[in-house]
Amino acid sequence: MSPGAFDIRGEPGVFHLRMGGCGGCSEMVDSALRDGHGPRLLAECSSPRHSGILVVTGCWTYELARAAERIIEQAPPGARLVVVGDCAVGHGFVFDRGKLSGSIRDEYDVYAEIEGCPVERADFLEVMGNVPG
Repeated sequence: MSPGAFDIRGEPGVFHLRMGGCGGCSEMVDSALRDGHGPRLLAECSSPRHSGILVVTGCWTYELARAAERIIEQAPPGARLVVVGDCAVGHGFVFDRGKLSGSIRDEYDVYAEIEGCPVERADFLEVMGNVPG
């Protein structure tokens, strides 16, 4: 498997794909990506084509699944998929509401899943620090 894309410091670029949900996990991921703290530099990128890591938050709904698939397919070969939060993992209070087409892991190989509602920042940073670059 070839590596994904890297930023100028040699760190994998991170693209955050926000699906439907309450927004708690998305806010935490955005904060962690933009404050510059953690076990490694997390370089947010503006395109999945430039990512080495795709972070997905929120529910895999019927309405969003096809659009999300098009985004994920743009990532370079070898990019890692990290699924964050109970909704994205496939359970939790929002997941049980209907209109959901399952979990992202039903469609793609997922490198890591981080459970929580919302996810703890320390758990997210620990996983992100261990994603191979």
